[in-house]
Amino acid sequence: LVIVTVIAMAVIARMLKPATTDALTGVNNRQSFLSQVKDRLSEHRQIPYAFSMIDIDHFKQINDTLGHAAGDNAIRQIAAHLNRVFSADDLIGRYGGDEFLIFMQCESKAIISRRMDQLGRCLAQGGPVFSDSLTCSAGIVYTKDYTLSTDELMTRADKTLYQAKKSGRNRSLFYGDPDPEDKPEEKTAA
Repeated sequence: LVIVTVIAMAVIARMLKPATTDALTGVNNRQSFLSQVKDRLSEHRQIPYAFSMIDIDHFKQINDTLGHAAGDNAIRQIAAHLNRVFSADDLIGRYGGDEFLIFMQCESKAIISRRMDQLGRCLAQGGPVFSDSLTCSAGIVYTKDYTLSTDELMTRADKTLYQAKKSGRNRSLFYGDPDPEDKPEEKTAA
């Protein structure tokens, strides 16, 4: 009976994996990621968290010049780097296309900034799946507000990601920080 139960549990786990995992990258699919984020938000911890949306810069150009197989490899490569840079306690998911989502509980913005910098360095070096250098842009919501819904977090992260792309790409911006293009010009002494 024990052997049959163990085998049944293994079969069920194998059957459920495609329902929760992105087939191309092996990370959580969007539905699974958002479900896990909702679970973490319902815990109402006092630890601040970061909800990030990441997008490969100039991804269309990769597909158009190198082909869709190369584009798939670039997506696989960024997923591999995300798994290397972020810990097992952090949630990583593929939103769709070349966009990824990250949920990370951390005590300061500096921690998430360091991780994003590390990701950028890894992407610049290429890797075994996609050897060319890549860059990415990220929109990050950093907050202690556990009442925000996943829809609100995604809207804020998406808006901030758009600002990062608009301001030159290859950067991470935090929601609520001033848009880099809106900074007042420095006045020079006459």
